Amino acid sequence: MNIRDAADGDERVLAEITVRSWQAAYRHILPASLLENMKTDQREAGWREELKAKNWIIFIAEEAGTPIGWIALGKARDPGCGPGVMELFGIYLDPNAWHQGVGRDLLEHGLERIPTEGVREVVLWVFEENHQARAFYERNGFVLEPDSRKLIEIKGSSYPEVRYRRTMPAPTTKDPA
Repeated sequence: MNIRDAADGDERVLAEITVRSWQAAYRHILPASLLENMKTDQREAGWREELKAKNWIIFIAEEAGTPIGWIALGKARDPGCGPGVMELFGIYLDPNAWHQGVGRDLLEHGLERIPTEGVREVVLWVFEENHQARAFYERNGFVLEPDSRKLIEIKGSSYPEVRYRRTMPAPTTKDPA
């Protein structure tokens, strides 16, 4: 497997993986009609804008040259999260790549590549009912924050999310010897 930086021109790949992943992962959380009506073209336009804005650090995992997943990180959006807090906006995999270590490898790669100077923590929001993702984050050092629940609105309905946090190791200093 290869993990590379996302670049202009990757918007279609990012959108396709997002749609396939949402349709599989959220079928027990979101209405079937919402998932069935997700359009890659709509997601592609959003990714085109995001890639141009360069607000996020985005990596794509490939297997034999075929994109199978992505991770995106950036400055935390929550009020009260200062400059020392990054946010994991998402890890999405093609469902055929689930349970093969791709998510773990993407997470490790992403966390290794965020700026180490001044970054103390990484936060993320996940659907409260997404037990598979929550277990993944817990296995990888994220801790549920008590009283961190919020509702997000999608197509007129509200869904609860919870926030997780992971403390980053302090940067190591090299021995001058």
